[in-house]
Amino acid sequence: MAEVTGRTIFADYKKSDNIHRFPVPYDGEYKFCFDNSFSRANSKTVFFELIIEREGEQEEANWSDIDLLEGLTPEEFYEMKVQDMEDAIKRVRNNLTKARQLQDLLRSHEARDRNVAEENYFKVNVWSFFQILVMVGVGTLQVFMVKSLFDVDSRAYKLLTKL
Repeated sequence: MAEVTGRTIFADYKKSDNIHRFPVPYDGEYKFCFDNSFSRANSKTVFFELIIEREGEQEEANWSDIDLLEGLTPEEFYEMKVQDMEDAIKRVRNNLTKARQLQDLLRSHEARDRNVAEENYFKVNVWSFFQILVMVGVGTLQVFMVKSLFDVDSRAYKLLTKL
C-alpha cells in the first residue's frame, strides 16, 4: 500500500519555462497540478514532459579483454557477439529516444514563442486600427471646424465672433 504524503515537490510562480530533476525516494503515484489562479483572463500554453531515467543503465559490459575469450566454444562466442550487438542496438535506441525528447522540448519552446508573437501581432493590429479610426475622426472634425469658420451662417463662426 502506497503512503499518501500530499507534499509539494516543486512550486514555480510566474515562470515562462523551467526544468526540474527529482530523484524518486520511493515507488508510488505522483500527481501534477497546474494552477492558473494568477490570471484567469489570459490563456496559457502548458507543456510538460516526464523523463524517467534509471540508475545503472549506462554501465556496459566490456568484452574486449582477450583473456575472457579463451576457452569459449564457437556457440558461446557467437552468443556473446549477438549480446554485444543487442547492447549496441539498445544504446542507439536510447540515444534516439533522448534526441527525440530534446526535439519535442525545442518544438514546445518554438510553439510558445510563436503563440506569443501571434498574440502581440494581433494586439498591435487592433491598437493600430483604433488609432487610425481616431485619426480619421479627428481629421474629419478639423475639416468641419475649419469650413465652419469661413461660413458666415455657421454656429462656430457666430460663437467665435461673440468672444
